[in-house]
Amino acid sequence: YVNDAACTLLRYEAQELVGRAVYEIDPAYSAETWPAHWTTLRQAGSFTLETHHRAADGAMIPVEVTVNHLAFEENEYYCALVRDISERKRTENALRLIVEGTAAKTGGAFFRSCVRHLAQVLEVRCALVTESLGDERNETRPLAVWAGDGFVELEAYSVIGTPCEEIMLRGAPQLYHDGLRERFPTDKHLAILGTRSYHGLPLIDQNGKVVGHLAVLDDDPLVDDRGREAILKIFAARAAAELSRKRTEVRLLEAKEKAVAASEAKSQFLANMSHELRTPLNGVLG
Repeated sequence: YVNDAACTLLRYEAQELVGRAVYEIDPAYSAETWPAHWTTLRQAGSFTLETHHRAADGAMIPVEVTVNHLAFEENEYYCALVRDISERKRTENALRLIVEGTAAKTGGAFFRSCVRHLAQVLEVRCALVTESLGDERNETRPLAVWAGDGFVELEAYSVIGTPCEEIMLRGAPQLYHDGLRERFPTDKHLAILGTRSYHGLPLIDQNGKVVGHLAVLDDDPLVDDRGREAILKIFAARAAAELSRKRTEVRLLEAKEKAVAASEAKSQFLANMSHELRTPLNGVLG
C-alpha cells in the first residue's frame, strides 16, 4: 500500500510503487542486506534512520524513515513513515560550510569571512555586519560588506530612514520581501548596493544590549525561509560575541596603555624628586 504523499515525493504512480522492493528505491540496501533489518525490527518493534530515496526521475531525496513492525492474523507487516528532510539537510550543509569558513577567524577577518560565506551559501548578492556607535544606537558603522563579487567599503551612517532602523533602535528583526529602495528612498547605501530585498537581525551582547546588526540583501525578492532565519540567528549570536570580545580587547589595550603611561610618569616623577633632593642634601652633608 502507498499513499498519495509517497507518490508525490517519489514521483511514481501508485501502481508503479506497489510491489516494488525497498532496495529499488533506497540504493543503500540490496536484496541481501535489507532482510537483516527484519531481525532488528522484530526485536525492537521499530527503528528510525536517515537515508536517501531515489525518485522516478533519478533524483536522490534525503529522507527520515521510521519503520514499525506489525503482526496481524499470523502475518507480518512493516509500516514505513517517510519524511522529506531536504530543507533540514540544506540548512545543516549551509551551517557546516559557514562554520568551516569562519571557525579559525577573529576580529576583522571573522566579519569579512562571515559575510562572504553567508552571501554565497544563502545565495544572495549582499551581506553585511555593522556595529553601533554611541549609546543612542542611532548611528552604525559597517565592519564588513560583501556585494556580489567582492568587499566594498561603506561609511558610518545614521540608521534613521534605513532598513536597520527598527533593528538598531528596538532590537526587532526585519524582513522586507521586495521594494526596498522605494520604501527607503533616502538610504544612499541602498542606491550603491542596488538591492530589492532585505533580511536583518540585531547583534545582542551578554547584557541584552543591541551592539550592531547582521543582514543579507538580494537583487530578487526574498521569501520567508526558516532555514535562512535559523542560520542568521546563529551567526548574529556569533558576530555579537566576536564584537563584544573585540570591544573588550580594545578596552583592555587602552587600560594597559594608561597603566604604562602612569608607570612612566611615576618613574619620571621619582627621578626628578631624587635629583631635587640630592642637591640640597649634598650641601647639608658637606
